[in-house]
Amino acid sequence: MKPSRNIYQAARESAGLTQEAAADKLYISTESLRMYETGRRRPSDEMVVMMADLYRDTALVYQHLKSSPAGNVLPELVERSLPECAMRLFRLLHQFAREERVETLLEIAEDGVIDTQERPVYDRIMAELREIVSIAVCLSFVPEYEKTPHQSANR
Repeated sequence: MKPSRNIYQAARESAGLTQEAAADKLYISTESLRMYETGRRRPSDEMVVMMADLYRDTALVYQHLKSSPAGNVLPELVERSLPECAMRLFRLLHQFAREERVETLLEIAEDGVIDTQERPVYDRIMAELREIVSIAVCLSFVPEYEKTPHQSANR
């Protein structure tokens, strides 16, 4: 059974590059790239930015940061289509406004203290905001090919 690909290998393969070709364009040895792709060495943030540029995969940088020890503060990146992200974001924002969450949050925050009575409402608002942020992040990483009109629409 073939071991699962890590994020660096998956991005390279999606770009249609061999290890040798990618390593050459990244100005590193094939062995260094192999070590990144097998998890024996973690690439620097700068290297991952170079990989993302070469592979045309900006989500790789986010996935790299998410896999770091501090990455648990970042929302999960769930791949969705452009329409799904946009509609979900609109629905969540509309619901947040309709339920006057901004006003409630301001009322809770104005004294600088979240008391025991306010805590459950505050926690619900924060959960809703985390979901909104997660969908906004998802929207920013919709693959570029989905952001352009399909050629069939031009016919």
